[in-house]
Amino acid sequence: MTIRTCRLIPASILLVWLALPLYGAQGNDPGMKQRDKLEMLNRALEYAGAPPLDENQRQAIDSLIEARRAERESQRTDRARFAVRDEMEQAILSGDEAAVSAAADRISSEISTRAATHIRDAGIFKIRVLAILTEQQVSALKTQYGESGLVHILGLGGGWFKGRGHGMHHHRRGVW
Repeated sequence: MTIRTCRLIPASILLVWLALPLYGAQGNDPGMKQRDKLEMLNRALEYAGAPPLDENQRQAIDSLIEARRAERESQRTDRARFAVRDEMEQAILSGDEAAVSAAADRISSEISTRAATHIRDAGIFKIRVLAILTEQQVSALKTQYGESGLVHILGLGGGWFKGRGHGMHHHRRGVW
């Protein structure tokens, strides 16, 4: 290994370590309120020629959004995540390359686990929103936006892995 390669490895590990706090904020849009998200869904329903959300549907979706928000908040304050970062700091400051490698492996594993959890939770959220909609609403959205567009809409404009752009170019009238 060259000296340059030896310098690049700790630098790339440091970049991952620095990005870890940002990972928890990925896909969040604090400016977007619940009602705005429901209005986006209602607008999509309107363009598709489907009935708007009724009050029971709105309340059920509001509850899903609140539960998801609370879960995300609990993940952001997870102390174990910060402990791994502290290990990396100590390894770097002590010049212990083996400890840096071990901490990097734990950080990488943590990022992978969090990403898988986030993708799973986003999928489950979309399934639950889909279950709240009527057959008429789902059919109209699917006809207007296609299956990929429908899946995108079910994400209510937030979160990671929401099917960005896939099939959305087939819209007759754009909503997003």
